[in-house]
Amino acid sequence: MARHVVVALLVACLAQRTSASLAFVTTSDTRGLAPGLVALLRAKVFYEDARLFVAMDAKHRGSREVADAVGPYADVVEVLWVDVAASPLLSAVQRLRYSNNDRASFYKTPWPVECYFQMVVPELLWALGIDHTVCIDYDVFTNDARLLEEIPKVEAVGMIRLYPKECWREFTAFEIASEEKRKYGIGNVLEGYPAFHDAARRAALVNASRPQGFAFKDGTNYGVLVFNNRRMAAIGWTAWCARVAVASDGYMSGGQDLINLAVGRRDVHVHYLPARYNVQLAYPKTKNAWMEAPYCGYGQAVPLAASTGDLSVVTFAHFIWLPKPWSRAIDDAILGVKGAIDEGHRTGHSFIAFATPWWVNKWRDFARTVKGQFYDHDFPRLPEYGAVNLIWGTECLDASHGGFDRPMACGLPRSEPDEPWPPGYSSNYTWHHARRAPGNYPQSYPFGISKETSILHDERGHKVAYPGT
Repeated sequence: MARHVVVALLVACLAQRTSASLAFVTTSDTRGLAPGLVALLRAKVFYEDARLFVAMDAKHRGSREVADAVGPYADVVEVLWVDVAASPLLSAVQRLRYSNNDRASFYKTPWPVECYFQMVVPELLWALGIDHTVCIDYDVFTNDARLLEEIPKVEAVGMIRLYPKECWREFTAFEIASEEKRKYGIGNVLEGYPAFHDAARRAALVNASRPQGFAFKDGTNYGVLVFNNRRMAAIGWTAWCARVAVASDGYMSGGQDLINLAVGRRDVHVHYLPARYNVQLAYPKTKNAWMEAPYCGYGQAVPLAASTGDLSVVTFAHFIWLPKPWSRAIDDAILGVKGAIDEGHRTGHSFIAFATPWWVNKWRDFARTVKGQFYDHDFPRLPEYGAVNLIWGTECLDASHGGFDRPMACGLPRSEPDEPWPPGYSSNYTWHHARRAPGNYPQSYPFGISKETSILHDERGHKVAYPGT
């Protein structure tokens, strides 16, 4: 009888652990709580068995603002309080990010400490019996449950492949700076962070990684990260990240640089997720230099396919840059660009993918159902259209996208093959199916758009008239 009781208890414990094996976490200060709750509750639609956490600085414990925001969802959203002072990593970040007052170097910008919470969360949740953590930024919008197919493959860290490791090599920053000076005739320009390019910092990283060793890996955008909590605890992930912060002397642009450095330790296995798991959605008047030469980042086909309005190619949509979908500023920008495009003019800045009108509407439709800041908010619907600028595609799409050679990344051939187009897509198809919708909208021209620049380029760089004009 006693044996049966023990077996029953073990089964119950295993069942409890299985039900709590996955958690979605977003990190936030008090200002980002509302969109953070939208991000978590949207994930819950597709990952019903996952626990939801918002990780916050313990100094906000007892805050009325936090209680009012999380209160209506206390049955599904938990607050994970993070003691900054007790964390060697977060204490080091707090100290190092203000230690250099040299205005000529903008790499030590005062990022909020919450930007580094993703690195301490896996071990905290392992202590709660949770096997895997999915960290999502507050501007990430979940679209399906396909991540469940990838989680068993994550031995340590899961992330998309974006920044080529060839661009981490020493002196790249100075080579790019020289190229930019020649190209634009401008003064002191330096791309890249000393933590990646400075010989002393690189040596410090290698020394800190002993005995495991260190070698740069392809980098990511950290809007969506998957952690195997057991493995993170076993290798002392948070303590290692603290050593990385010290070795780099704080030259990190937020937690994204930290993880791109930390995964370089040789015993940290990285499972590179397909691009659909963190699709970068760009906005008018912005650009992402990493998606252009000389960098030529990975994973450009999926965002371009998303720009046609096909939402099925996306699992997590990521509203990078500003403004965000909860800001009215995006309305004027999107409507202004639409007016210019409908007149047949091109934009002076390149986009990763101009897929935002569809996604802004989807975000707003869901946000209206979330009690709090966005509940019953009078968000206008935007005309759903897309536009892509494929000028850079000639340089950065590789052989898997239609006969091009492997692109160069910072002067070296990119070492990994890129993802193919989703089934049924190609550069030409994507270009011609970036839909436009009729409507009355401002005919103003945001910065970067000119009536004189009405010639566009196809995927091979040939000048063409805008389709349909």
